[in-house]
Amino acid sequence: HMSLSSLYLDAFYAVVQNGSFTNASKALAITQSALSQRVLNLENELGKSLFIRETTGLRLTESGEELLQYVTAKVKMENQVVQNILGEDETALKGEIKIGSISTITRSIVFPALCDIIRNNENLHVEIFSKELSELAPMSRSGEVDIVISYEPITRQGWKSEQIGIETNVLCQSSKYKNVSNKFLDHDIEDSTTKEFFKLQKGKNNKIVRDYYDDIYQIIDATEKGFGKAVIPKHLILENKKIKVLEGHKDLVYPIFLSSPDLAFTLKPIDQSIDAIRDYAPKLLI
Repeated sequence: HMSLSSLYLDAFYAVVQNGSFTNASKALAITQSALSQRVLNLENELGKSLFIRETTGLRLTESGEELLQYVTAKVKMENQVVQNILGEDETALKGEIKIGSISTITRSIVFPALCDIIRNNENLHVEIFSKELSELAPMSRSGEVDIVISYEPITRQGWKSEQIGIETNVLCQSSKYKNVSNKFLDHDIEDSTTKEFFKLQKGKNNKIVRDYYDDIYQIIDATEKGFGKAVIPKHLILENKKIKVLEGHKDLVYPIFLSSPDLAFTLKPIDQSIDAIRDYAPKLLI
């Protein structure tokens, strides 16, 4: 059994958290060469390199990602054990929850689901990120998030995923303006929602002209104002009188997955957040 030096592990973790050797050495109040030596010693012990130095900065190797998962879990577990030993309020949540979610789910599911948890736990540190699909998997690898909610499960080793509902997308336009342009509104050139929707419609695959609005709420605002038509998740417009659904089309349905690290121990803030999201999601994601 090889025991890894906590001094070396702390050095590695500081580099990841601070994004560079320079910033990490300042955070640890040691020289940069001492820090580099600790990381090098750790790499020698493991027989693997942990960082790739690129012009844009540092990137973790696969071994680095695996080690980060272990160190992050270790730090969180230590914090929880210390709280338990100090006999602090058993029911109060401390520590942190970091959630990465696609924009259509953040405000409609994550916020209301975590409402009580966030309001009732003053010492809980919360970070919630609304990101594009392509950004969420890298965030899970770099330890930036504990929970990911997305159209795709995180399938990498050490993570577990479950489906928490389905998102039903419908074609919409303004209910106020009659002469709505035949443009379709998407996030950006990479956004395939409108194309996917029209692939489902038989014989309606005409050339699609698109305009781009940065996030789902801009798309909803633009649709209300008659700037064009848009394929929008049904659960975001349930109470919206300014938008009408154009009937006679096949719905575009996406499964929604919740993914989190598969740990051998429980972390109360993460477990309670997952339970709350799991309970709330089916109310809207049907």
